[in-house]
Amino acid sequence: MEIPVDVQKEIQYRQSLNEKTYHTNLTESELEWLKTHRSYNLLLGYPYLLTDIICLEPNRQYSVCVENFSQYPTTIDPCFAVSYGKGSIVADGVVTDRHGKKSLGKRIRRLALMDAYDTYRFTFSSELGLLSVGYGCWVYDVNQKMNMYRNTHSFDCAMLREQEGSKYIYRCKYPGKDQLEPCSFTLEITPV
Repeated sequence: MEIPVDVQKEIQYRQSLNEKTYHTNLTESELEWLKTHRSYNLLLGYPYLLTDIICLEPNRQYSVCVENFSQYPTTIDPCFAVSYGKGSIVADGVVTDRHGKKSLGKRIRRLALMDAYDTYRFTFSSELGLLSVGYGCWVYDVNQKMNMYRNTHSFDCAMLREQEGSKYIYRCKYPGKDQLEPCSFTLEITPV
């Protein structure tokens, strides 16, 4: 598959920024660029995504409906974030932070759907209008003989995105498998 020139430039620039982090700190504009552009799987390359960025209208509130279609032995857990700058996600249900504290209606910047669900809703808004999308899942690591959580920051995860109007369809790769699911989860995004 031929890689579009603008995507080739983005991939090369991301690689140069990643290499730069070994020698010096990145500037604020370089950090912003990393958080506001898609990242591609280093092993599989384009068009396989590690992190997707959905571009919406800045400073506008959206309702996001997530539907889970994954058929893997453990669920694919979609993860969402305000990509950069000011913004928030407000979940329709109770959320639990990494310390186990539960809250309802709280404005957050990241949301991982780690509980079993068929449909989940949240609202999103940000000053840049950029919604970051990734996923994670539990896998059994035969070398360490234990279950481990893998997310799209690990190189064995990858996803493809298709778009049909306001619906985004994600096909995800389960770590250790070669194929992507026909449909892992979908997002329907509508302005409020």
